[in-house]
Amino acid sequence: MAAIFPPADRGGVPPGPNVVNGFAPEHSVIGDGPYYVAPTCSTLLTDGQMNALTSEVLAAVDELGFAYNTSRVDNLGQALGGSFAHVETDIAAKVDRSGDTMQGELVLAADPVLSMEATTKQYVDAKNAALDQTLRNEIASEIAPIVVNTQTAIADLEARKVNRSGDIMLGRLTLNAPPIYDLDAANKAYVDALALEGGHFVDGPHDGLSWARNNGGWDGVVSVDTDQTALLTPTQQATARTNIGIVPSSVGQYIESIVPESAPIPQTTNIASNITSITLPPGDWDVTGTVATTTGSQTVTAILTGWTSALSTTTPDRVNNGGYTQLSEGGVTGAANAIPIGAHRFSVTTNTVVYLSMNSMFSGGTLSAFGIIRARRWA
Repeated sequence: MAAIFPPADRGGVPPGPNVVNGFAPEHSVIGDGPYYVAPTCSTLLTDGQMNALTSEVLAAVDELGFAYNTSRVDNLGQALGGSFAHVETDIAAKVDRSGDTMQGELVLAADPVLSMEATTKQYVDAKNAALDQTLRNEIASEIAPIVVNTQTAIADLEARKVNRSGDIMLGRLTLNAPPIYDLDAANKAYVDALALEGGHFVDGPHDGLSWARNNGGWDGVVSVDTDQTALLTPTQQATARTNIGIVPSSVGQYIESIVPESAPIPQTTNIASNITSITLPPGDWDVTGTVATTTGSQTVTAILTGWTSALSTTTPDRVNNGGYTQLSEGGVTGAANAIPIGAHRFSVTTNTVVYLSMNSMFSGGTLSAFGIIRARRWA
């Protein structure tokens, strides 16, 4: 019964038949232990009663987990205060029923059954997976007809569209307006207004002459080497010769210049001269011509030469790329002559003047020259 009675060397008496039983604490007592109460310390309680109360206090302090300190008189208060502090600390670590915030994981005992139960992660995941699959199935069932309809529409569009790279129409193509630019598609009304009547080109005049289309109409054309030339006025002849040509800058374009027999150019013996000329735009051209002369009745012509050249009044070599002709008459009196000039190829990159030139050796009278120079574009 340590700490209730003083040690034997101080007169302590172990518990026995005539001694009040004390309390043996589990926690070591700090100090010599509470002494028993002498009979003379109280007039109300016996020493046994006082010792019993002291034992109760010691038991309470010890039960609360504290060591009894003999140097203090507030052991029970300290023990109770410490216990309450531990309780408050323990309570603070618990979840408040009115609402709280967890500071660690909360593991539930099982998946929820009632609607207001807290739920586990595995329960939510399972429900989410099921909902996800259900939602996917629903979306798939809703989108399936949309996909089919879209694919059908695309296939229909593919079948009906016109490819920009080129295509063949299966029906009529109606344009929204007549063409403006050269590469615009033309509608029937536009073509009919220019040149069509009942699906055929409007016929030209039926008068035995030759005609060509020009700006939506017909112009007479003739060859200067045919008898039909006499049927046209000089102005008509010029128009006809122009109409022989094609659109400027295109292959087949035709250019010519004529000095008529009615206005020949007087010549000086053995002096080169130009009869006429034309200007060739850039391109590849074949140039031909004819040089003709008229003479007095006593004029003796020995040699007549004609050529085409880009050099004015300059006699070329006798080959001259095909554009050279020479006639040696040997002294014929009063003879009029005409010599053709062969095709002479000119490839030019800028506007170039090409001359029809001639030279003649004559005596005893006068000699005049006239002629034509012609060019046809090949490239």
